[in-house]
Amino acid sequence: MKKIGIVSIFGITNYGNRLQNYALYHFLEKQGFNVVNIIDMNLSYYIRQFIKKYLSLFLIKKKKDAKRSNLFLLFNQRIRTKNIKRIQINHFDYFICGSDQIWNPNIATDFLFLRFAEREKRIAYSASFGVSTIPNNKMEQYEKNIREMAAISVREEAGSKIIKELTNKIVP
Repeated sequence: MKKIGIVSIFGITNYGNRLQNYALYHFLEKQGFNVVNIIDMNLSYYIRQFIKKYLSLFLIKKKKDAKRSNLFLLFNQRIRTKNIKRIQINHFDYFICGSDQIWNPNIATDFLFLRFAEREKRIAYSASFGVSTIPNNKMEQYEKNIREMAAISVREEAGSKIIKELTNKIVP
């Protein structure tokens, strides 16, 4: 049985992200794959920096957000998850990354571009940049990371346009 690791922005209360992750996880399981969500504990720093910018929006609805966070926590427990430091990467046949803003320049890391895996094992499914352009100082890194993916699909037209501009590849 082939083994697939899913990499996403995990532990945030984003409906689109969590539902996409859940759907992909269960779809792959139904296809007969052994599926595991993989998280990088170091990534939490980047996510916290990104969330700080939007924290003031949530302070107004503090009680409602606490309830929402608890519901997301329960939902996330339905999906098997492992820390990247505890897995053996060579035991996986493929790695799939994707979700809302996974490649946002404010939080994207080598981990979210699957740089820990061999090129032929890297797949992006419905990846989103969350922006319409990549900052000039990150273009070279993004071009390299995108070129080294085995297969790519993106979530929105802006992402397809970014990839076309950086690599001249047309992606769905």
